[in-house]
Amino acid sequence: MTMTIARHKRLKLWQIVLFSTLSLVYLLLLPQGNFPTEALIKAAPIIALLGFSQQYFKGQQRLLVSLALIFSGIGDVVLTMSFNGSFPVGLSSFLIAQVIYASLFFRGHIQRHQINVARLLAVALLLCHALYFASLLLPVAGDLAVAILAYLSAISLMGLAAVFYAHSVKVFAGAISFIVSDTLIAVNKFLLPFAQADLAIMLTYYLAQLLIFQGLLASVTTSDQQHD
Repeated sequence: MTMTIARHKRLKLWQIVLFSTLSLVYLLLLPQGNFPTEALIKAAPIIALLGFSQQYFKGQQRLLVSLALIFSGIGDVVLTMSFNGSFPVGLSSFLIAQVIYASLFFRGHIQRHQINVARLLAVALLLCHALYFASLLLPVAGDLAVAILAYLSAISLMGLAAVFYAHSVKVFAGAISFIVSDTLIAVNKFLLPFAQADLAIMLTYYLAQLLIFQGLLASVTTSDQQHD
């Protein structure tokens, strides 16, 4: 008898190693400050995920994952540049990526009966985080106040969507890591600059992108044929 078993797709080991190696290369080069090809090396792990996405995802999901990664990569590149307005432009690019990720998470939402105390607590904590940092950042953000508020709203939406994602807890872990990364950016830029900020920011950012990608893969199944 032939049985069809649905299995969730996963990144291959060599793909995880490649992503991790590319990330590590950039992290090791960070102490050198601005260096030739910085933008390309910084975006290389995201470019790798973009390539993997073409293999694993199909249809509208592939389009949305690709767009989220493309806008993330654009944000990475722009934030390495020093032109006037590079920060709000980079912020806008990541804002678009966050909204796209939120839409992907909502597409894989849980059923109403699966809502529990843990998820409601996570929602409450995310809202408290957003309100607390809005109260800290907006008074000191100056002309960037509107942009900061818009981005804070977008990343909070992404976090809330991740709470209700049904297929893998990795999406929620990745969303939290993304929020941690962006919180570190805000603290370092507007509130209290600290040593090794760039390392902490990029480490949590790369981890976030990998976890989110793996979590989204859990919504994709492949059918294997087994014979008894």
